[in-house]
Amino acid sequence: AARIIGSRASARTGDGDDGRSESKGAEDGEGIDVEDNPLALSGLLSFGRGGYVSAFDAPDEEKEESERVNEAGFVPAGGADITQPLLLRELASAVRGRSLPFNLRVTLWRSALCDNDAVAAVDKQLQDTVAERNMISASETVLSDLIRRSTILAYSEELKSYRQTQVVNRTVEVLNCYYTYCSDNAPHYVTLVLPLLTVFPHLEGSDPQLVAMLHTLVTRCTRGLGSPKLGTPAALRILERVAELDVELADFIRSCLSGTLDATLTGASLLSGESFGTAAWQLFSPWLESALVTVLREEAWLFVWDQLILHDGWSGPDMFLNACAALVLCVRDSIMKVRTVAGLQKAVVLLPKRLYTQQVRAAVCLHVLEPLYGPLPHMERRRAAAASRGSGSGSLSEPSRTSTPDRPRITAGKGGGGGGGGGGG
Repeated sequence: AARIIGSRASARTGDGDDGRSESKGAEDGEGIDVEDNPLALSGLLSFGRGGYVSAFDAPDEEKEESERVNEAGFVPAGGADITQPLLLRELASAVRGRSLPFNLRVTLWRSALCDNDAVAAVDKQLQDTVAERNMISASETVLSDLIRRSTILAYSEELKSYRQTQVVNRTVEVLNCYYTYCSDNAPHYVTLVLPLLTVFPHLEGSDPQLVAMLHTLVTRCTRGLGSPKLGTPAALRILERVAELDVELADFIRSCLSGTLDATLTGASLLSGESFGTAAWQLFSPWLESALVTVLREEAWLFVWDQLILHDGWSGPDMFLNACAALVLCVRDSIMKVRTVAGLQKAVVLLPKRLYTQQVRAAVCLHVLEPLYGPLPHMERRRAAAASRGSGSGSLSEPSRTSTPDRPRITAGKGGGGGGGGGGG
């Protein structure tokens, strides 16, 4: 994959006949072995042959050279443009089922969630709205206080591990600018902004790129998943997919929802189809509203988002909902032990946070990617290695490490070295 990018960059920069012939050979697949070193292209992506992948990566003295970086600030003027559809497909094949390096993630997310035209349209709309309403700035709206309170509340509860003053302030800026842009706001938008701030730490909160990407997430990627009306079919689809993978587990969840009346979950009987759908949505709403951001560790949900973006999985809900079903199987053993709706709801919220990234990766590859694209060689090698050690595939509910995520750290006492009690046995 690295040779493909390098050779095509050489051909575009006009290195002569050698560059063109090398490009043709790479396109024909000669000498390409992405399995031996599938991420060797990460260095090339951070520094292309003709320029930098992003203005943020360039040295300070060269950031102003417009001929090296285009208007978007992401694609090198004479380097390897990985946003081209053909090259993007080849790249997706090379890194399928793997966590992406940072520079590659920045470029792919930017190209998938917004383009230059969308950013320009958002920027113009923000400027026009500020001028029309005589506002101080796009980040100062009539909902500023409400947005700040809801943001602080979110970072005090489900997102407390990310709570930093700078992150909170940038989130408030993005949400205010988004409200200025389209007069839309919802509490769960906070969890959609956080991934953007994580992947694009160099962008200001008022940057129109962040507003454009948030608009894509709200209107296309996670559209309606935060509301009972459109989120209920999505929750039922998760249960249907779980039934395709594990009938016993799906029947257990259904019987728990329909056979237990829990006033804290819903005040109506759960025996009717409509009420059952509502209960299913309320069960999976933390997953659907946050797109898994609040229920998985950072590296785990970044991996899921990477795969969705890399394979155009955000163009529709199917791949995302299949990933949710795969995660249900990861915590199967613990779910089967609950006996009430309240216990089931608590398990669905808390248990995924204990999963390691490798467990999430294994589940998504097995139940989401491989049914679509066939066996992944690197995952087959891992399974073969596990089988040769006699461990088998095992249950995804069990971490493959000896320690557990919740194991407390043991700190030394003041005396140091285990105390001063001498050698008493």
